[in-house]
Amino acid sequence: MQLWDGQPKPTDSADSSYMQVTSRKSSIVTIVLFFLSKKCLFLRFKELLACKVSFYNVYEFYDFKEQIGKGASSRVVKAFCKFTHRFVAIKIIDKTTLKPLNYASLEQEIEILLKVKDSIYCSQIIEIYQSQYAFYIVMRLLSGQSLSTYLENQQGEVQKKLTSKQILQIMRRLLEGVNYLHSVGIIHRDIKPDNLMLAEQDNFDTITLIDFGLSTFTKINRYLFYKCGTPGYVAPEILNSAVRNQQSESCDIFSCGCIFYRLEKCIQGQNIR
Repeated sequence: MQLWDGQPKPTDSADSSYMQVTSRKSSIVTIVLFFLSKKCLFLRFKELLACKVSFYNVYEFYDFKEQIGKGASSRVVKAFCKFTHRFVAIKIIDKTTLKPLNYASLEQEIEILLKVKDSIYCSQIIEIYQSQYAFYIVMRLLSGQSLSTYLENQQGEVQKKLTSKQILQIMRRLLEGVNYLHSVGIIHRDIKPDNLMLAEQDNFDTITLIDFGLSTFTKINRYLFYKCGTPGYVAPEILNSAVRNQQSESCDIFSCGCIFYRLEKCIQGQNIR
């Protein structure tokens, strides 16, 4: 038997190219077939690409359930993932109602959500879909309720007051979350009880910051919205046009102070409104 001496034969180049192409195609087919046979693994692979690639048919992966929230141009529904068998929250944003400024705001909100997606203090984005008429932002479902709903129930139906220890628990968790945001260069600008969710029912150590629609980065030259926030919690410098370019992390600290004042009223049994 004559051994190959390592020198290319006249037909080696063409055969080699053909074999490389065939091998590459075969590998791709093998990978696709493997993922199709392992749907859970395929979903995990898809999640690794999430937020970088938009997948069109959200209904292939999620069963939509009841609506759990609503905004001016969006609504939030509870959904069930067909492959992980877990519930999630999906924010559906109607494209037909969006103006150019809204698109810029949405882009910034998604950028902020991506930056904080691994934080225990903030709502966590999982992936993003889009169709012809809507964007779908899939997020971790928080099983508790907002702090405002909790306080209203405590004041109204249950007639319980907050203890000093509970207030310290709430404020510590809130300030830890705000400190995290500021450490990564983000100002929330709409901190209020409605935007503080309990990830677990009645557990103040799981309070989570949500709704980054008005949030902004500290290191930008121009804010998308100068006047924003909620009456009763918004900082004076946001409302003052003369200093609108001087917004800083102190806006959030002011809002935290307003929340602390409201919580203190709960000790005395007064209405938080």
